[in-house]
Amino acid sequence: MSTRLLSAAIVVFCVLPIAYAQSINVTRRTVTYKRPKPQAAFKKTFTITYPRIKAATPRVSRRIEQALSYFKAFDFTLKEELTDPQWLESADFTTDVNQNGVLSVTLSIEGSAAYPDGSSRHIVIDTKTGSRAHSDDVFTDLNRLASVINERMQKEIRSQIAEIKQDPETKDVDTIELFADKTFARESLTDFSVGKNGVTFYYDYGFSQIIERLPPSGEFSFTWTEMKPFIKRDGLLARFVR
Repeated sequence: MSTRLLSAAIVVFCVLPIAYAQSINVTRRTVTYKRPKPQAAFKKTFTITYPRIKAATPRVSRRIEQALSYFKAFDFTLKEELTDPQWLESADFTTDVNQNGVLSVTLSIEGSAAYPDGSSRHIVIDTKTGSRAHSDDVFTDLNRLASVINERMQKEIRSQIAEIKQDPETKDVDTIELFADKTFARESLTDFSVGKNGVTFYYDYGFSQIIERLPPSGEFSFTWTEMKPFIKRDGLLARFVR
């Protein structure tokens, strides 16, 4: 190998770890929208805080912003909220991790109909390409992973049932029926976030608003050491377990 090629190779190998360690620039832009015909005084306005991204190129920046769209994540449109059903009060986001070429963001919305309510989605992105990372892109042995998470989930359910039975206001609730079909299966792996210390998986118990205080947290966090057997060696998250 010539001296020039050798020098180029050294530069590449030195720059790659730095590139992986770098984060992208994430800023916030809050917009307040006014409804032309509000259905109630408190529905005159709503706010959306948009993630604004500056990545390696404008194209990648746009792809990341598109992946972090509230409208796509929660399946609604701005026009709908300006006219009907006028549910939304606020949309905001938090950055869970922004390092090693990985951006993990939690999108949240809050609003009200008959009752106040809210919902969250977790988006993990490869900041080099701007593509969203799905569970089968970054994890391996998905059935066993789901089984491990389900063991922790069933333990959480048993603990919650005990609390329900001890509470005079809920002791008569049929907990067998309430939790009968609650299982963390492979398809439940779609909603996860990445943090500095590991990965968190989420399960929506789907309870109605009337009994929404009854379900457990539905959040199951695993350290990078615990996750190592399930991380694809050539996947985006392998950088956290090497």
